[in-house]
Amino acid sequence: MYRNVVLDIYEQIAGNSGDLVFSDNNQEIKFSKHVDIVNDYININLNDKKILNKLYNLLKSKSLEEYDSYCRISECITEYVQELLFDEELDLVQIDNIDPVDIFKGVSIEIDDSSKNITERLLEYITISEKFMDTKIFVFVNLREFFADDEVIQIYNKLLLNKTRFVIIQSKLMESIDCREISYIIDEDLCEI
Repeated sequence: MYRNVVLDIYEQIAGNSGDLVFSDNNQEIKFSKHVDIVNDYININLNDKKILNKLYNLLKSKSLEEYDSYCRISECITEYVQELLFDEELDLVQIDNIDPVDIFKGVSIEIDDSSKNITERLLEYITISEKFMDTKIFVFVNLREFFADDEVIQIYNKLLLNKTRFVIIQSKLMESIDCREISYIIDEDLCEI
């Protein structure tokens, strides 16, 4: 049943139908748009392509607010490219104007996660996902088995401070380490024991 529940969440995040439902004020929350499941705590990628694309679009909006600066930079790049194209034997042309996103990709803008430990990386990932991906609920698989109790309490404190909504799915019952934990045991009929 544990595996079925986890697979159901993955299927719904992928856009397929499933049995589980999350709601907010009696409004169903679409898994594919607003739910994220985390089960690989070692390979958390702060520079996931979806996250970077959202970041680039945010920076693009900001750069277009400073339109004069963007135009100056765009003109300099265009002139430089035109000089390079002119010296080639082939008939090369620049087809489009320069999109600010292309500039950000060209200079390899990324989120720095080199100095973060696994707990910090997870917490940063949650913050980024809420801001850029509009994630409303996080589902953590076996969080308590992976992290030490003091790390779990640190994670709880940060999530609760930020009013992050989350669910932890454990494969086995564990003793409570925090008075704020509410545990449910679900049987194979999806009934609470």
